[in-house]
Amino acid sequence: MTLTNVHFVLDHPRSAANVGAVARVIKNFGLGRMVIVGSLAHRSDEAEKLAHGSEDVLEQARIVGDLDEALAETIDAVASTGRACDSRTLSPSEAAARLVRRAQAGPVALVLGTEKTGLDNRTLARFDAVTTIPTASAKRSLNLAQSAAIFGYELRLAVTPPSNSPAEPRAPHALIAQLRTKARPSLLAADFLNPRQPNDAVLDELIRLLLRAEPSSREVELLLGALTALTRITK
Repeated sequence: MTLTNVHFVLDHPRSAANVGAVARVIKNFGLGRMVIVGSLAHRSDEAEKLAHGSEDVLEQARIVGDLDEALAETIDAVASTGRACDSRTLSPSEAAARLVRRAQAGPVALVLGTEKTGLDNRTLARFDAVTTIPTASAKRSLNLAQSAAIFGYELRLAVTPPSNSPAEPRAPHALIAQLRTKARPSLLAADFLNPRQPNDAVLDELIRLLLRAEPSSREVELLLGALTALTRITK
């Protein structure tokens, strides 16, 4: 599964540096085309400098006059905003999953607004889905290129298959019981356990701590080996 059908639409970007940085994001994450609405910011040395190896994305950028033209051929689009709107608001991962799913049928777009104001309310009202990157209330707005990088990462994550390496099986109960039996005399000898508490509540607590880590057989065997070595040198 590829991301070549997922395009970034930049609505009236002002900074050539940001446009160049977004081009690099597109190349980094294997996305589709850059579509620029109402700006020629990509045609500058500064944009090429920030693109750094992604100049082809700048060269192939599609320049359009308005958002309608930018989205004319897309079958779905999600708008990015710094403020939650309503039930239409998706997390970045939800937006990525939606775009990746629909990109299998045709071109889709993530729309990013201007650096200063983002997309206005009238524009946002046109979309049936918007997405917001959670930020601290003291500073909600993100740089355009930063936002693009976060969405690029989420899109790449959405098409990356999970690792096929099987999880190492958890240690069986018998091995955990063996560790408990072996640890008890050593901890008693070290005065860590109280011999007057036959129920060994502290030892049970230690074993529960270990179980929460879901150790594998090898990991428990390492602990058994360590106990054996410690017992040998403390005798």
